Amino acid sequence: SDLLTGKPASGPLTLERYGVAVIRES
Repeated sequence: SDLLTGKPASGPLTLERYGVAVIRES
Protein backbone atom coordinates (compact mmCIF):
# COMPACT_ATOMS: atom_id res chain seq x y z
CA SER A 1 0.00 0.00 0.00
CA ASP A 2 3.01 2.22 -0.36
CA LEU A 3 1.50 3.88 -3.43
CA LEU A 4 -1.49 5.03 -1.41
CA THR A 5 0.82 6.70 1.10
CA GLY A 6 2.43 8.73 -1.67
CA LYS A 7 5.61 6.67 -1.98
CA PRO A 8 6.82 5.99 -5.51
CA ALA A 9 7.21 2.40 -6.61
CA SER A 10 9.12 0.83 -9.49
CA GLY A 11 9.49 -2.59 -11.00
CA PRO A 12 7.30 -5.22 -12.67
CA LEU A 13 5.28 -5.66 -9.47
CA THR A 14 4.19 -2.02 -9.36
CA LEU A 15 0.78 -2.64 -10.93
CA GLU A 16 0.23 -5.82 -8.91
CA ARG A 17 1.10 -4.08 -5.65
CA TYR A 18 -1.13 -1.15 -6.56
CA GLY A 19 -4.04 -3.47 -7.25
CA VAL A 20 -3.53 -5.38 -4.01
CA ALA A 21 -3.19 -2.13 -2.05
CA VAL A 22 -6.44 -0.80 -3.49
CA ILE A 23 -8.27 -4.04 -2.76
CA ARG A 24 -6.97 -4.22 0.80
CA GLU A 25 -7.34 -0.57 1.76
CA SER A 26 -10.35 0.58 -0.24
